[in-house]
Amino acid sequence: MTDNSIALRVAATLAFEELGLLSVGSAVETPSGVDALPAAVSVAFDGAHAGCLTLRVSDDVFRAIAENMLGLDGEEAEPWRWDALGEMANVICGNALPYILGPSACLTLAPPARGAPPETRGASHIELEVVTGRARILLDLAERRRQ
Repeated sequence: MTDNSIALRVAATLAFEELGLLSVGSAVETPSGVDALPAAVSVAFDGAHAGCLTLRVSDDVFRAIAENMLGLDGEEAEPWRWDALGEMANVICGNALPYILGPSACLTLAPPARGAPPETRGASHIELEVVTGRARILLDLAERRRQ
């Protein structure tokens, strides 16, 4: 596991457990297919480094995040699911990047956007068991920009 993967795992575990009130199990050795993780949001960032963090989750995790974060049941939470998933991705990104790039790295995070950019071979990634489903976090980090 790379240093980036460790930072992603720590940031994701804290976000899912503290913000989403969802238990996180072990890292998954065999990744799910994209179809198994249909809900996806991405957070692009720019500054000293540029890149994008993508969060993909299974349907059951997608539902549970909004229900737990907002204290709503079932259909009441449905209009807020994308906002809750976007906030989860934003928190994971905001907490992982200082570990990866250093606390003095100056970055601007874009608002979360639905969907995911194409996966690149060099992206750091982890997949976790989350209560009854799975979550995959990918970090595509460009080379350091010249100042």
